[in-house]
Amino acid sequence: MLSNIKIFLRNLYLFTVNFILRKKPMITRKNTLVIMRLDAIGDYVLFRNFIKVLRESVKFRGYKITLCGNIDWKDLAEKFDKDYIDEFIWIDRTRVKRRSEWLYSSSLLLQLHFKGFETLLKPKDLNSRVIEYIIKISGVKNIISADSNTLLPFENIINNLNIADKVVKIQDRKTVFQFCRNKIFFEGLTGEKISFKKPFFDTVDKKRKENYYVLFPGAGNEKRKWSAEKYAELCKLIREKSDTKIVICGSAADTETAEMISGKANITNIEDKTGKTDLNELVEIIASSCLLISNETCAVHIGASVNTNTVCISNGNHYGRFNPYPEDLAPFVKTIYPKEITDGKESFGELVKRFYISSDLDINTITVKDVFRIINEMSEHK
Repeated sequence: MLSNIKIFLRNLYLFTVNFILRKKPMITRKNTLVIMRLDAIGDYVLFRNFIKVLRESVKFRGYKITLCGNIDWKDLAEKFDKDYIDEFIWIDRTRVKRRSEWLYSSSLLLQLHFKGFETLLKPKDLNSRVIEYIIKISGVKNIISADSNTLLPFENIINNLNIADKVVKIQDRKTVFQFCRNKIFFEGLTGEKISFKKPFFDTVDKKRKENYYVLFPGAGNEKRKWSAEKYAELCKLIREKSDTKIVICGSAADTETAEMISGKANITNIEDKTGKTDLNELVEIIASSCLLISNETCAVHIGASVNTNTVCISNGNHYGRFNPYPEDLAPFVKTIYPKEITDGKESFGELVKRFYISSDLDINTITVKDVFRIINEMSEHK
């Protein structure tokens, strides 16, 4: 009996919430702007510098700015970007719209609905169902997005590769690399020229480099992970050449991989920090290191932001969009791919068309010797 009453009350509550969310917000607060970003850490690293641009622009200078973001990069945003954001709203994507999380989801959606935002900024090229759902219930009518006239959507670039007279040309790496696309977007949105050329962290990008390497063996997808065995062999080669300390970083999910690397390498002066640092500490660790070796993940974009020599090991996932870095943005970031990409048989444009969303190439065809060669070349020219 008690269980039936609880179910009835829950359903009544959800019915009421849905009724409210279908209605237009009673009040729209003028000069309020919410930025909607629920994507991964690396996406935010390539985006965050433009929040200051927005805040200081003539067009949006008097606005109250709210960042509605992925809770995964909460620490990063609240430390480095708090001066440009009036309010943060954090969303755990793993909980939104999950049936068992009805109370969390409904509370969040009601909060957004009653904020009465005048304008919503969705600077994202590829749409998310979660974002579209949240935007719908927010009731915001004035929506600025990458689908608007300020920026040709990324899908259109891919779909029109064979049209020679397109303004956006696929062979120009700066039209597809995400940081550059963000820059184009915000220049169009604010009507002002942006001077900086790459992502950066104001307080740490000029830190003094110390004598240690960072290994970042994790990634969001197994296909993007170079094997622990190969990282271990690489550590052995590094140790044969020098006694430089090696620090393994990543989340707690990477601890097992880190233990495998340390055990198989069986070398001295190697430290496992996986699961022992937050995002802000990771930024500091990478900023102070003399070299970062990483799979294609957020660590690479952090390395680019803090001017650390970086070797990115990639299977070509998101080719052109998140890798490789255009030479004049970050020449100290080198990306190494399977031979299917590096053999020169396909042009840059063809590779973008083939791998811009995902890649099924085997990352473990990249040899330890090839990665070590790049490390040596970077060490000789630092």
